[in-house]
Amino acid sequence: MKKVQEVTLNLSSEFTPVRRRLYGRKRKFRDEFKRLITPHEAIGLRVSGVPIDQATYIDDLFEGCQLNQDIAFPQVLISRKSINEKEFNKLNWILSSPFKPILRGARIESVSNDEVCEFAYAEVQCDGLMEIGSLNVDSMYKSFLFDLDWITGQFATLLVWADRFRKKSSIQCAKYAIEVEISVKGEGVFLGKGQNYGNINTKRSVNCLFPTYLIESDQLTIEELKNYIEIFQHDLFNSVGWHVPECYAISSACEHSSEFLR
Repeated sequence: MKKVQEVTLNLSSEFTPVRRRLYGRKRKFRDEFKRLITPHEAIGLRVSGVPIDQATYIDDLFEGCQLNQDIAFPQVLISRKSINEKEFNKLNWILSSPFKPILRGARIESVSNDEVCEFAYAEVQCDGLMEIGSLNVDSMYKSFLFDLDWITGQFATLLVWADRFRKKSSIQCAKYAIEVEISVKGEGVFLGKGQNYGNINTKRSVNCLFPTYLIESDQLTIEELKNYIEIFQHDLFNSVGWHVPECYAISSACEHSSEFLR
């Protein structure tokens, strides 16, 4: 497995534009909470991708009324050693509606109801910025729960989506910076799977910002995708004070299509 230092990015002064863009997405994510019925008691997940090279660009994201198939929102399959193939991508259900144009980009949303107890979104811009987000308010539970597989699936999906974009863009080997944030407003949030849960924090409000991950190779292979997932999963478990159990070892990861990742 790649060393952690090799796939994480130190946002030094030479990466100021990238740092600014990621900070801008963090601030915008704060605004997304304001759409919820109780923004002071909610949880949110944000996975953002920004190309390192500012020249990365696609002029036309749409073909007719549809998002260009080459940059369509992907599905990712992750297999564990003790579990048969399982699809972790929980955003599939919002794709019943097409992406809609926004200024120099495209976005899709799924909103629970008029009171907005939860909503999810995916957004891509012509300059390569992309983001997957989900926010939730659930008054039925005293403590919120984020499923570990679901979080891992969103990270993997963003990696594959970024790789799709750069293959279609003006710079096909563009490096990408990936940032993951879990934001908690109110009571502590629990991360878990099955009967095992860990409290990420019990403070009234906390932002868990993960290291910035770097896609550096010219082409994201199946083995590299697996390595990235393993490193992120290690960080995710570590955030609640756990070691990754043996049953969570990744055996394979690939794009859910007839061709998979080349």
